Amino acid sequence: MAHASLAQVKGYEHVVVFFKGRVEATQAVSEDLILSHKEFVQKQHKAGNLLVSGPFEGGGGLAIFKVLKIEAIDSILSLHRGVEKRQLQIERYYWKQRIGNLCSINGEMEFVPYTFVKFDTYITKFNVRLADDYFKLHDDFIKALQNTGNVVSEGEFSNSDGNTLILKGNVTKEVIMSDPVVGLGFMIPTIKKVWLPNGIFCKH
Repeated sequence: MAHASLAQVKGYEHVVVFFKGRVEATQAVSEDLILSHKEFVQKQHKAGNLLVSGPFEGGGGLAIFKVLKIEAIDSILSLHRGVEKRQLQIERYYWKQRIGNLCSINGEMEFVPYTFVKFDTYITKFNVRLADDYFKLHDDFIKALQNTGNVVSEGEFSNSDGNTLILKGNVTKEVIMSDPVVGLGFMIPTIKKVWLPNGIFCKH
């Protein structure tokens, strides 16, 4: 897990969790994982802990929880059979949404595809003095993308660990790779298609 010793970070309203399979699953294991994940999501939604979740194309997924101490999130995640059986690898981060808002949806949910990008920051002794300048370059890139109207959500992790970006529909890899700090090797993007409830992101 990432950041096992994190205390709750002031100003970060959510915890985002990434799920990834640890082992090559048989059909039986895959079916059990799907069932256990569905049960876990339903229970956590009903309990009011989980705000939104959805699968990545090709496997894995993400979940956004209301802010709790990491220890509380770990306790919740331990209720997931796939986590308990070590069939799933998880990463979790404190996360603050800077663009967009998460909105409640009443009734049946329609899942639609978005382009999801996770930017991991790569700070070394060679670029640490330029980190503030590089973060500003990255923010300027995000703002330019926002002006296109395609950005529905952007949020940052605590401890300068990077950020997430969610855009409408299919966005080409070339668009993301044009971020100047990606070219400089300061941020490493992971680009995936994610399926999330339509209307979960809103402006108010």
